[in-house]
Amino acid sequence: MNSFKKLKKKIENIDQEELNSVLEELIEAMNDRYNHYQTLYDHYEDAITLDKQLFEMLKDEELTMEILQEQIDEVNEAYEKVSDSKQQFNESTDAYNELKREFYSKAELNVQFD
Repeated sequence: MNSFKKLKKKIENIDQEELNSVLEELIEAMNDRYNHYQTLYDHYEDAITLDKQLFEMLKDEELTMEILQEQIDEVNEAYEKVSDSKQQFNESTDAYNELKREFYSKAELNVQFD
């Protein structure tokens, strides 16, 4: 029972308005991160589809260098989008993790990070 009293006292000392503000930022960062993840996923799917098309084209004995080069260019553009999306996802992940740490700290939760 003594532990519950200590916890209740700790909770009463937390600035709820400040905690709610950080929580709102955390939720926004989480949504932003998810959106970047979805974009990354979509770009990966597109790149894989183009890769498959490229490999199918290579089976065609009548394939011209011009058509092959166009497909290679499309594949390269797709992977450029993947790379850009991955960078955005990583940045949003870093921002989310930082806000999560801030929330844990302000909520006085004893969470250890690796």
